[in-house]
Amino acid sequence: MNNETDPLISNLIQTYRETLDFAISLDDLTYASPPLAGKWSPAQHLVHLIRSMGIVVWVSSWPMTLQRLVWGRANRPSRSYDALVDRYQYRLAGIKAKSPAFFAPPAQSASQRQQIHQRLLRLTNRYAQQLSKCPPDYLDSQILPHPVLGKITIREMALFSTYHGRLHLNLIQRDLEATTSTPISIHEQPH
Repeated sequence: MNNETDPLISNLIQTYRETLDFAISLDDLTYASPPLAGKWSPAQHLVHLIRSMGIVVWVSSWPMTLQRLVWGRANRPSRSYDALVDRYQYRLAGIKAKSPAFFAPPAQSASQRQQIHQRLLRLTNRYAQQLSKCPPDYLDSQILPHPVLGKITIREMALFSTYHGRLHLNLIQRDLEATTSTPISIHEQPH
């Protein structure tokens, strides 16, 4: 598999670069402060992505034989990106999605920005390298566990990782937009 030209890998890299580029554009206060009550700050979203990607990179670094021994082989073909996203959204429908405690990030300060960005970029690049070393048939025959989707193929985990990065970029943007479009109260309107 060619690292930069394979869509599985290039889409993953592009998604996380776009997420980091957007985060870089934010001022320190916006970066480290939750935009709305009960929401994560942009920095917390990035730390969540680091924790999620870190687990995937760690498990993907296990020898292929150990992965197969622990989780077995796929008994179905890999789903497409759209089918995987639909399944994920279906599984979450009707429930308030909440990240397991390990994946829920603590508050972050703007002084941690460089460290957070470097860590996410390193993990993304490491995961891309791991994927590029997988034989194509292994991507579709080996399974890994996912907390919502259950057992999914390595290809599906890569597709989900791309979706997950896009999802959190969209959540950051949505929450920030909500703070700028808050209606002005009657007492704050100009006369």
